[in-house]
Amino acid sequence: MEVSKRATSHLLVRRLTYSAVMIALSVILTRVPFLTFYIPGATWLRIGFGSIPIVVSSLICGPFWGGLVGGAADAIGALLMPAGDYFFGYTIDSALEGIIPWLVMRLFKGREKGETLSYLALSSTIVAIVIAFLSLFSTFKKQTIYLWAKILIPCGFAAFFVIFYFVIFFLSKTHTFAKGQREERRFSFLDIYLIALFNEVIVGILLKSGWNLMYVQVGYLYSAFAEAILFLINGTIKSFMVFFIINAVFKADPNMVIYQKKAAIIQKKPEVNSVQQEKKDDISNDIKKEKGD
Repeated sequence: MEVSKRATSHLLVRRLTYSAVMIALSVILTRVPFLTFYIPGATWLRIGFGSIPIVVSSLICGPFWGGLVGGAADAIGALLMPAGDYFFGYTIDSALEGIIPWLVMRLFKGREKGETLSYLALSSTIVAIVIAFLSLFSTFKKQTIYLWAKILIPCGFAAFFVIFYFVIFFLSKTHTFAKGQREERRFSFLDIYLIALFNEVIVGILLKSGWNLMYVQVGYLYSAFAEAILFLINGTIKSFMVFFIINAVFKADPNMVIYQKKAAIIQKKPEVNSVQQEKKDDISNDIKKEKGD
């Protein structure tokens, strides 16, 4: 009993340590200017890596800790290095980015059919939003969207998701990207990319677009379209980074519980001396003989 309490206490300390480190990393990666990259000719395409520690903390420590890391990182970052007036909506988004990954893995990890259907539904949602924006607007970032572009852009999005799914499928046949079973404590690339899709649709498009409308008066579909374009680049890069980081962390610390509801505290049984075991077996055999007689 005392061993179990010590193990639980030790696990709590490790989770606190992981979370504190992840909060610091997320603040640095989000707020330090030279760690944020922009696409030449399209400075609104901001590629940042602040969400990576949030996702990693969720998969390592669970939804409570992931949400805590996400919310705390945004609040602390806004306090120490503000980029404007504080807005609570973005803190909610950041917290959800730490809760959703664990939930997605609880529901879909190792369930190939469920992951495939989710991939199809989420990617179709993004394509539908792109089509909705292009059917209603003729300009974006002061650039005219011509008819040929309105046809080619949705086709490009659809082609990207179809081709990328087959890329993931073929990657899963390799040793590095091989799919893990549901009970295995490792993640396939499809697991990680599915997390990115859920975060993008729920947080990046549905919620963040609403916050942008409230906070900076940017049109809902306008913001959603910009998020969808950014995801093709940012989401793919970050998915690869999270995949390699989370599996590296697991190898470095195999005792850390990943995506499970409760800590699986493994207690080693004390080794029995071979001589003592032989004596016990002899006594047991003698008793059996006496009973037989």
